[in-house]
Amino acid sequence: MEENPEKKEEDLKFPIEFKQCPCCGSTKRIAQTIIDEQIKKGLAGKDTIGASNVTNAVIWDQRKILLSVPILTCFEDICLMCGTKYCIKAVKGQGQAQMGKPGKGGFQLPPNIPYGRG
Repeated sequence: MEENPEKKEEDLKFPIEFKQCPCCGSTKRIAQTIIDEQIKKGLAGKDTIGASNVTNAVIWDQRKILLSVPILTCFEDICLMCGTKYCIKAVKGQGQAQMGKPGKGGFQLPPNIPYGRG
């Protein structure tokens, strides 16, 4: 019987990075190509991530009231060779509850999540 090659949850170490397209294996990405041009011109820092989309997922049991919740941020880009959209980096952080007017509460994203930065 073969072992499942997928990582177990306890084996996951964040950030998780995917260096190449899962379909064609290319390392060239659309947004990263644009950012690389900006870096050459001195308009962006060398550690800037080129991502075409950034998604945040707040992960918690909504039946419970919490002051801090885990947040998963996924940076996505599009393969320059085959057009596949895929996750290039996943970052885990903690969000803090914001208290405000009734119905206006929410969660503040953690400052350690590198929006646009690596």
